[in-house]
Amino acid sequence: MPSDRLIEHEWETHGTCTGMNQTDYFRAAGGAFQMVKIPPAFQPPASRIETTPREVQRQFANANPEFPADAFAVKDDGRFLQEVRVCLTTDLKPRDCDRSGDRRDETIIVRPAR
Repeated sequence: MPSDRLIEHEWETHGTCTGMNQTDYFRAAGGAFQMVKIPPAFQPPASRIETTPREVQRQFANANPEFPADAFAVKDDGRFLQEVRVCLTTDLKPRDCDRSGDRRDETIIVRPAR
């Protein structure tokens, strides 16, 4: 989590209703993060990538064969990749994501790491 503000948001939005204390919540969140393998092209990208949300989702699914293929949802702003979400159950098991609103075949840009 890149900022104190985001950490606070995650705790207030997601953590407080889990019944866990902050330490246990962030330990579980860290464990969930460690479950996910990031495809080589995104670790972090050295140069600009033009791709589609469908291709990003496919690469994450291929890198994580133990997850359902639809466990990854790609979010963009119409031009740039914003995030790749990993869908999990409340007990942190991978599950299919809701696909409503996906823009799966339009070109998006993945910016290089700074």
